[in-house]
Amino acid sequence: MKKNALVFLACMVATLAASAAEDDAQEALFAQVPTYFRQPDPQRALDLFVQLLETPLFKADGSGQFSSGKFNLFLWAAQVLNHNPQETMHWCETLKSRLAPQDDLATLMTFAATPDSGKCLQQLDISVKTRASLPEIPSVKAFTDENIAIMGATHLDALWASFYASGDAAYVEKIAAFIVAHADGNDPLTLGAARWSLDSNMRQYPEIAAIIGKYKETLPADKRAVLQKQLDSLNTAQ
Repeated sequence: MKKNALVFLACMVATLAASAAEDDAQEALFAQVPTYFRQPDPQRALDLFVQLLETPLFKADGSGQFSSGKFNLFLWAAQVLNHNPQETMHWCETLKSRLAPQDDLATLMTFAATPDSGKCLQQLDISVKTRASLPEIPSVKAFTDENIAIMGATHLDALWASFYASGDAAYVEKIAAFIVAHADGNDPLTLGAARWSLDSNMRQYPEIAAIIGKYKETLPADKRAVLQKQLDSLNTAQ
């Protein structure tokens, strides 16, 4: 199976239990998530999201429970919707028939936090427990605004999902800035995940390599050297 840049995409693929033909078809679907930013279209994103929900890994159970892969897929979809808020009710109507009971849809709308999310939530048939928990669920913006050092891998996944949904260079630059700021820090696991994910994505997607190239030009020489050293250390270790 081909190596994928996304931590959450690797998680998705690694846990699939299907025939080789089914696996190839599903991986082709998954591969559309990290490249969506090249041709963003909220209808295409909705269609892809629906197709992914029908795969064995994500077969909708409406439980409101989220594995790592499912969590990140929903973050990606929420960020697509956040950047296209006018599509909220269209997504709501389409997904109501796909997610029954509708607890998962409630989570998606809460993640997206668009102006019409509340309108959709009022229409959903969800459990009392889920409805009571919604105020505790942060929006996708809260995930991306939070400090990486506090949220760790969850924050990294949210930043990558957000970039794939929007193509906004700021999400990638935040990961690079974390690497520079914490190169000598005491969180080697998060630093390692950040370095690996950035290096892997740069290798696979020239757009990301170009973003980092431009970002380096904005850094003082000493910080530019730190970032390059951190990325070079991965190549040395291989």
